[in-house]
Amino acid sequence: MAKKTSKNIKIGITGSTGVLGSILTKKLRQKKYNISVFQSDICDFLKVRDWIKNHNFDAIFHLASLVPVKLCNDDPLKACSINIGGTNNILNSIKSLDKKPWLFYASTSHVYKLKKTPLSETDNISPRTFYGYTKLMGEILLENTHLSNNINYCIGRIFSFYSDAQS
Repeated sequence: MAKKTSKNIKIGITGSTGVLGSILTKKLRQKKYNISVFQSDICDFLKVRDWIKNHNFDAIFHLASLVPVKLCNDDPLKACSINIGGTNNILNSIKSLDKKPWLFYASTSHVYKLKKTPLSETDNISPRTFYGYTKLMGEILLENTHLSNNINYCIGRIFSFYSDAQS
């Protein structure tokens, strides 16, 4: 079997217009990876399913999310629909495939209980914001789905970062 190179590794990215997604997309394109960005509504299962089914991905970076804490608090239904429902759409699309892509799920440090000292991966889980709650529910969906569907994944609990692209 021929060794895979960046040109023949197929990578899907959701949330490519967000801060993190735009940086990742740019870097992968610079390295000549074969990428496809999802440019539709993550809440539309049929569009998610067709995108995943039609690309035969080796990996998917699931970054699509409603992030601002205030927006999540102001519209909890929208936050759940995007952050939990969108993740469910990705998982339901992957589990029906014969060749399942590796999945990176972007979570957040907001899943941890607030404390005055630096956080650690072993700290107590107790979401401090509604946003954190929706991302934790996405993690739980992923962990439960992977058990019965053999999905290889990584959950990245992202802490604060800054970009000139942010307001």
